[in-house]
Amino acid sequence: MKNGALVKQSYIAISIIFMISCKQNQVTVFNNCVIPLYPKANSITCANGKIISIGKDLTGDKSVDLERGVVYPGFMDAHMHLVGYGNAMEILNLVGTKSVAEINQIVSDVYDGSGRWILGRGWDQNDWEEVHYPTKKMLDTVAGDQPVYLRRIDGHAAWVNSKVLSICGIDRNTQDPTGGKIIHDGNGNPTGILIDNAMDLINNFIPANNRDDKLRQIKNAIRKLNQFGLTAIHDAGTDIETIQILKELIEKEQLTIRVNAMLNNNPEDYLEILDKGPDITDKLLSVRTIKIYFDGAMGSRGAALLEPYADDPQNMGLSLTDVKNITEKVSQFNAAGFQVAIHCIGDRANRIALDIFEQSGTHNARNRIEHAQIIHSD
Repeated sequence: MKNGALVKQSYIAISIIFMISCKQNQVTVFNNCVIPLYPKANSITCANGKIISIGKDLTGDKSVDLERGVVYPGFMDAHMHLVGYGNAMEILNLVGTKSVAEINQIVSDVYDGSGRWILGRGWDQNDWEEVHYPTKKMLDTVAGDQPVYLRRIDGHAAWVNSKVLSICGIDRNTQDPTGGKIIHDGNGNPTGILIDNAMDLINNFIPANNRDDKLRQIKNAIRKLNQFGLTAIHDAGTDIETIQILKELIEKEQLTIRVNAMLNNNPEDYLEILDKGPDITDKLLSVRTIKIYFDGAMGSRGAALLEPYADDPQNMGLSLTDVKNITEKVSQFNAAGFQVAIHCIGDRANRIALDIFEQSGTHNARNRIEHAQIIHSD
């Protein structure tokens, strides 16, 4: 058996074990398998969604032959975006594209001249032969009269066409928002690239997902995650509506993955539960973390650095949230019993975040930094 097929089969085995729905006290045995942690065993019994025994030639009410597949413990993803993952399945997938021409062809294939927004994500200019930001004019050639919004692979930049800039009223006079940047050309006109918080100038114009959309995307995301063998995730930035949907799935016994949810740093999301404290009452869902964004990402030159970027000497990155605000929030959230997770990629962001945790955080809060991509040696 090829390695890829073997690994895929083991993932499926784990997903089956986790998702199995048995009648009360009914025992399902998964046999004819390889279990690295138990080399003498070849079978696993499961009842009521839980593993109850591991051994050799076990028996049960129902038998599933794993055909010598290798069985691993379920995998956990420590940082992902559940709704975002489901949403990504429904828009243009630009991951791995090698040129503007390739992306233009993908956009052209779905262009229909209507007013609907063409959405996509995954481009990375660093993967192209000509490593530079694309422009609005490049998209205008294939979809000039239809709004096109394509997010970079890291989600920290967007590439749009002239139609989007017109709809949103963004021109040469539009000021950069705090924590964001509008890229301009030599004549002072916006090029169609917006970094970090500058994307907020557009987001309110994009048709929003309704609750049914979100439910569908969550279900699709979880189904795919289970297929990959994931049995637990940390959802790094979510809202109250998503939490409510997850609780409904639990009630219907349809949630097949454990979720450690991090609430967004938006008052409309965290104020509802701040006074109540962390929600850890269900084994499938915990809500005990609030996430804050400090900086952007390296690929879009928004990560906050201690020194300027080598290819952009005037740029040291962006601070998406004011340091004073972060300090106050860490103290407030920790006092309410919540862990704080801060998105930090650049060395300046990481240094300041660690100082904030030390000075304002609660010792036993187990605060965490997401990514920690660049850490200064000092």
